[in-house]
Amino acid sequence: MLVQDAYFKLMGYARQLTGEFNGAVAGLIYAGYITSQTVAIRRLCDNRRDVISLRRVLEEARKTNPTVDAKAGYLSQKLDACRSIGDLVDNYIGHTGNPQRRPNMPAWRLQEQQLTDAQKAICEVSHDPRPRPAARLCRSDAGRSKR
Repeated sequence: MLVQDAYFKLMGYARQLTGEFNGAVAGLIYAGYITSQTVAIRRLCDNRRDVISLRRVLEEARKTNPTVDAKAGYLSQKLDACRSIGDLVDNYIGHTGNPQRRPNMPAWRLQEQQLTDAQKAICEVSHDPRPRPAARLCRSDAGRSKR
């Protein structure tokens, strides 16, 4: 997900420099980027019991290990930054966007900052900042001296 984001931003910079890849080609690149980013964010933040997602892992950890309950709850709340994107995917990408079938459907108003906030939340939640214990070193590395 983040590699695709970097490629998209690099492509945008190249478009600015060269003036190439505008019009229909730029529209296809943009639509593909938005679709892949929003769907990936929705999948990682999904809380349904029948999926494997980052949020589900946190919820299951809370149930099975009381010692991580507070931290998992805190991290799960961070993923709330993804909720608006998940709603947009449900309404416009994953399901029909027919406003007559869904009269209360929100308008598509995705802002770049929403994607950035969701990406940041996912990275923060998936990163384990705890230091690794020395006992976990590979056996081949443990006996080596620094040269």
